[in-house]
Amino acid sequence: MFESAAPKRLPDMEVSAGNATRFSIGIKLNYGNISRYVWDFGNGDVVQATTNFVDYTYEKCGAYNASVKVVGEFNRTVSAFANVRVRPQAVSWCSFQAGPDHSGFLPYAEIPKNPSVLWRTSTPVISYPVTSAENNAIYFISVDGFCNAIGASDGREVWKTRIFGELGNGIFSIPDNMPAIAYDSNRVFAGTDDGCVICLNASDGTRLWKTRAGFPGILGTGALVSGSISVKRGVVFAVSGQQPFGENSVTDLVAMGRKSSGGAFAIDAASGQTIWSFFGPFYGGIGGSAVSAANCCIYGSTDGNFYSIKNSNAALKTSSDVNWNFQIRGTPAYPPAVLGRTVLVPAENDGLYAIDDSSGNVFWHFGAVDRSGQSESTASAIFNKMAYVGFGKSLYCLNISNGNPIWNFESDVTFESPPVVADGKVLAQDSGGCIYILDAFNGSVIWEGIEQGSGSIGPVVFKDMFLVCSECKEIVCYGSPDLLE
Repeated sequence: MFESAAPKRLPDMEVSAGNATRFSIGIKLNYGNISRYVWDFGNGDVVQATTNFVDYTYEKCGAYNASVKVVGEFNRTVSAFANVRVRPQAVSWCSFQAGPDHSGFLPYAEIPKNPSVLWRTSTPVISYPVTSAENNAIYFISVDGFCNAIGASDGREVWKTRIFGELGNGIFSIPDNMPAIAYDSNRVFAGTDDGCVICLNASDGTRLWKTRAGFPGILGTGALVSGSISVKRGVVFAVSGQQPFGENSVTDLVAMGRKSSGGAFAIDAASGQTIWSFFGPFYGGIGGSAVSAANCCIYGSTDGNFYSIKNSNAALKTSSDVNWNFQIRGTPAYPPAVLGRTVLVPAENDGLYAIDDSSGNVFWHFGAVDRSGQSESTASAIFNKMAYVGFGKSLYCLNISNGNPIWNFESDVTFESPPVVADGKVLAQDSGGCIYILDAFNGSVIWEGIEQGSGSIGPVVFKDMFLVCSECKEIVCYGSPDLLE
């Protein structure tokens, strides 16, 4: 009958956040016509339609009671409901701070409120890990010179391929900067200790190509491709070169070879062919990673400048290809982050700058000094027009339009690794190993735990889990066991 004594219970549904789902109802009337359907998705969104189906996208994970009210003649109604579980969408964390814009934000993921350790690796890492949603895998470079693939669900080895120590003279040493790694379209891109970028098949670890990124250097070592590799629209952006010489490193020929050449590079992701290259000043060159913004590539140099290089198919970049350069008082420690035309530039011991990507003009500068007297900035995370960044022992949330602080959270020790954002929460780890989950809007503590370690690598968010590093540089995976059942 048209009138129903009680709402009809429909089967429970499970959908992914961020994915359009078709909801439909098959109620038939014994008499009269249906005028409209009123769909209530249990999260405050109500949609009216004249058809018995509607396409809807949940933006936030959680459990919802969705219902539909069928309205007929004389406003007679009948209704049905279903419990809808919205699970995290499998989105890849494909490079440093999530993606080519280094925003540190992963949409449609979930940071559990009360996480526990699900698994941990036994191999120490020397790179930030990246993830693949397609392969449900995690990739990283280990201290023994291998690129590793492990399963995201259990941390078990899938494959490993040697990428360091391949030189005929057998030279291999643990780099003093983090080697770069990225994932894109079933390919893993990594920086090697002989100054090259290597591309591996993400499914089995077989080599697809290897391209030199910089001058060969002394003994053929070249400059380490470090910090971050970004892949955008089929182009790999990478930088090579480390900090200037220390007091004793002049006598170290390997160090000289690695540090005396460096530059920014654009490489075709499919073929490995160099599209363009730009070399910085001698003895170091590049100190921060490259990021692709609009129509240019921005990277930091050990001469204290950030350079904007035009993206064109020129074989070799010259000074005429520099859009602008921006001088900071410190040296670049992390790659910039991009939101539209705004580039957030973290400077060692000089706070955070927001600059215009087309001109290099400064929108604002935040040079906070925390209670430890330090102002060294981590890389930033960007969410909902807010920027999250660590300064010494303080973690700040800034208004990205003007740089004004919205809130700040203080730890007992410094923040070395950049914060990340997902699910309306901020995830950060300090140098003492304390892990914090904070409300992204007011900075209140949702959860805190301890993982003895330096906190210098990670964290990384993947679906309903997150990764941090232990004291021994092992990858530790946290999550809610009930979500993985």
